[in-house]
Amino acid sequence: MELNLTEVLSWTVLAREGHYGRAADELHVSTSCLTKRIQRLESQLGTVLVERGPGGVLAITGTGRLFAVRAERLLDDARRLATSAHEPAAPVVVGVPGFDGARVFEHWARNQPPTVRETLATFVCWVGIAFDHLDLALTSQRVDIMLTAGASTQPGIRSTRLWPLERIGLVARSHPLSGRRTVPVEQFATLPFLRSAAAPPDWMSLWCLGDVRPMSEARMVEVAPRSMSDVLGSVARGSVVAVSPTLVGPVLPPPVSYVKLDGAPPAWYFAHTRRDEPRRVVAEVLHLLDAIPAEEVSA
Repeated sequence: MELNLTEVLSWTVLAREGHYGRAADELHVSTSCLTKRIQRLESQLGTVLVERGPGGVLAITGTGRLFAVRAERLLDDARRLATSAHEPAAPVVVGVPGFDGARVFEHWARNQPPTVRETLATFVCWVGIAFDHLDLALTSQRVDIMLTAGASTQPGIRSTRLWPLERIGLVARSHPLSGRRTVPVEQFATLPFLRSAAAPPDWMSLWCLGDVRPMSEARMVEVAPRSMSDVLGSVARGSVVAVSPTLVGPVLPPPVSYVKLDGAPPAWYFAHTRRDEPRRVVAEVLHLLDAIPAEEVSA
């Protein structure tokens, strides 16, 4: 259904004034012109909005009152849309962990349903952030939205929980677990893990299975990776393992394979934004991300 905004506006004025003559004067049209507009709108909606009495006195139906309220919101949205058409088309910069994390999410975005894919391609610029700079990306205004696992505890940052986060275990092709479909998460947690001491501890804990056994019991190999490529290079050498989101699975290089972690505790993707963020388009992109079904992320 395509509504004529002129007719919708005419209805809101008529509903407010309660009189055809006064509403026509405010709209600078004749009474007969206003009457025809309302009749066309009623025909398009398939319902009666108003009952006209003697002398132009109105009896607005319950449907008419409800439509008037919703029509005001529609007109407000239309005005904001018209205003935004004259604003600079600056993209919304969405940061993801790892210098090459943008490549993973660009691949994911290309496989979304057409409407989501086209909207993301139009409004979003994906940027990879080094693992040791995740806490600074928003406060330094390098990004508008930061996607990570876990909520932020930084002041001035709002965290929105998005989708369930399924984790997979990364191993070298030469590793004894390579070729297994699933591995109990408790067994995987006994292996030597990569860890970056420079990354946010709460975030790093999730990728070292700190929610499966105490981090003090983990076997850690300290490294300084700043990208997923650095992590995969270390894993490919065969001496250590790592954990990643399932989104990385489709873009793994040949020397690395993955196993599903049976019994891994639930985790979540979060989107972080500045509490004083002034741009409406940032909120709209966040709303779009929040509306994406979980199965489109974990697949």
